[in-house]
Amino acid sequence: MGVLVFLLALVLLAAGAASAYMGLDLLPTGPGLLYVFSGAVAAVGAVVVLALGVVAVQLGRLTQAVREQAANASASAAGLAGPAARQAGEASLAAAQEPDPEAGAVTAAAHEDEIAPDRRAAPDEGAAEAGAETQAVEGPAPDDEPVNENRAGHLPTLDEIERAIETPEPPPTLIGRYSSGGANYMIFSDGTIEAETDEGAYKFATMGDFKQFLLDRNASKA
Repeated sequence: MGVLVFLLALVLLAAGAASAYMGLDLLPTGPGLLYVFSGAVAAVGAVVVLALGVVAVQLGRLTQAVREQAANASASAAGLAGPAARQAGEASLAAAQEPDPEAGAVTAAAHEDEIAPDRRAAPDEGAAEAGAETQAVEGPAPDDEPVNENRAGHLPTLDEIERAIETPEPPPTLIGRYSSGGANYMIFSDGTIEAETDEGAYKFATMGDFKQFLLDRNASKA
């Protein structure tokens, strides 16, 4: 970029010098003054472009220096973090390899708990066998559970069943109404649909039945 700017400045300077040289022979005529003035303007433009080129070169060098400093700082930070990370890893590994006395005690207690039920099982089995023999001699115990009870609780009484049968279900509520093609449609909360058309009133249990009715109606009109 800087090289192109310098070349442009040289071209402007050469053009300005040539224009001024050609105008010297024509002074003090109008064309001579025009040539000299154009040459001066070109020379001034060359100086300005040259200054811009110098500024661009300096900015490029400054940017490169900043990038190098940032890269060096990153490398230094990585170098400092490396030993610390290694030390932390070694400390974690050493802590993991050290035996934990509390964990050993817990493991031993759990092992004893596993063995203890086996030791207690032998007397319990003997007592269970003795109880079974005694029950076989004495006979089965009477069933004290009432007839109207089961695992789920009491069975419903006749009054409860009659009240449940006599209690009517609440009627479905109207949730939507619209009109289309001279027909009125009403949609209820239980999913049923009622239609009032010129042919009569209809009631549909599901939306699928209602759609089939519309298809058949449109087909018959077509």
